[in-house]
Amino acid sequence: MARRAVKVRVYPTPEQEAVLARTAGVCRFVFNLGLGVKKDAWIEDQLSVSAYDLMAMLPMWKEEFPWLGEVSSVALQQALRNLDRAYVNFFRACKGEGRARFPRFKTRNSRVSFRLVGAAFKVGADAVQIQKVGWVKVANPEYLPSNRVSSVTISRDSAGRWHASLLVDDVVEWPTTSGQKAVGVDLGVKTLAVCHDTDSETVEIANPKSFALHASRLKRYQRQMARRKPQPGQKASNNYKKAKVKAGKVHARIADSRRDAIHKTTTRLAQEYDVICIEDLAVSGMMRSKRMSRSIADASFGEFRRQLEYKTQWFGKHLIVIDRFAPTSKTCSDCGERNGALALSDREWTCTHCGTLHDRDINAAKNILAAGLAVTACGGNARPASSDAGSPSEPGSSPSRALARSAA
Repeated sequence: MARRAVKVRVYPTPEQEAVLARTAGVCRFVFNLGLGVKKDAWIEDQLSVSAYDLMAMLPMWKEEFPWLGEVSSVALQQALRNLDRAYVNFFRACKGEGRARFPRFKTRNSRVSFRLVGAAFKVGADAVQIQKVGWVKVANPEYLPSNRVSSVTISRDSAGRWHASLLVDDVVEWPTTSGQKAVGVDLGVKTLAVCHDTDSETVEIANPKSFALHASRLKRYQRQMARRKPQPGQKASNNYKKAKVKAGKVHARIADSRRDAIHKTTTRLAQEYDVICIEDLAVSGMMRSKRMSRSIADASFGEFRRQLEYKTQWFGKHLIVIDRFAPTSKTCSDCGERNGALALSDREWTCTHCGTLHDRDINAAKNILAAGLAVTACGGNARPASSDAGSPSEPGSSPSRALARSAA
């Protein structure tokens, strides 16, 4: 059994859309109220207010703000539960468990969403029933899960599209593979991924470069927004709202294209291979580059790894992350000689020890696979490269021995 979220697009009527937007706005208001109560209680009396204490305040808040009763009470309770979860995640991050920051007050520009559980929703054959909204039609009814749905999250993206994310306990069928088939994956900007497997097959997956394809159109709409932006204290004009919607649609198209390419690639890898080896890339450090940050963000290295992590768990496969300091691009995959003078602009290089001509990305994929197999063989974890990693291997030795010294 695996918990999976099935996200489908829904088409509410104009009246339903107004209720959905109002529900999301009220949940944002209640979240801010609860955050203010928790902060004041701690600053003044050093008291910790739980989610149940905040939910007990809801009747009092409804008396003060009668319009809180116009939306589903379950959505308001879940907003307070989300606040409590944000606090838990923050204090866990302080102990070194995960990454989360202290909860902040939500603004009108925050994500438009709310969550429902229990009897507040119902999944039908081709629609989803939402409390105080009614039945909302679904774009692709065939994607609706047949198992029990524990919660549903209704959200709206920058293009004005509404989606329903259904959390369900699903049974994942493990695909059959031939033995312990392994692959090394080298992520890049020129090509999204270069894959080299144990059958000596190399596959290059093209980078869709979604942002570059729509950059000119996005730039035009953002300039329109800048010209029509209201002054402080003024109400936004209709022309500004139109330009904002146009820019949001371009952003949504870029995100959809990028997400589709990564999902197809990671699903294919998780289904075809038993062991997947990738590098532990320092994405946050790479994003500091003024010349490459836009291309790196468009490639979404972090999202690629995140999807591989949970999809390998779904299908019962193994994901091996090679240490980021392993010289996978600079090490000859044939003899183990290290080319310390290799620059980032060098896409091909010739080994001075054995004379082999290497493609930079393919050579890195081979070395990632060799290091991953070495880690699998010794049963340990990848470690930073040692000082003798550049020495060539002995004649007739395995090509993975040099990488084994640097990564295991």
